[in-house]
Amino acid sequence: MFKKYFISKYTIGDAGRRKNTVRYGTVKELAEEHVNRPPIKLKDGRQAATHELQMNRWQEHFAAVLSCPEPDVLHEFENDTGHTDA
Repeated sequence: MFKKYFISKYTIGDAGRRKNTVRYGTVKELAEEHVNRPPIKLKDGRQAATHELQMNRWQEHFAAVLSCPEPDVLHEFENDTGHTDA
């Protein structure tokens, strides 16, 4: 099945125009290694280049978010008139 898919993709790309970009895209699609991740910036503004630096930055971020103090005013959900079940 994989062989048929590869042959059909290569034939389609090769029949229309013989550009390396078509073949490159097909190989990339078949390899399924392309992951589109947004860049993660460190606190000083530089981009985290390695996976380890990215994971350390996420750890710092969530530690700061999850260690924030409790809010002074809590919302009363029982008396909430903003949402009605119709």
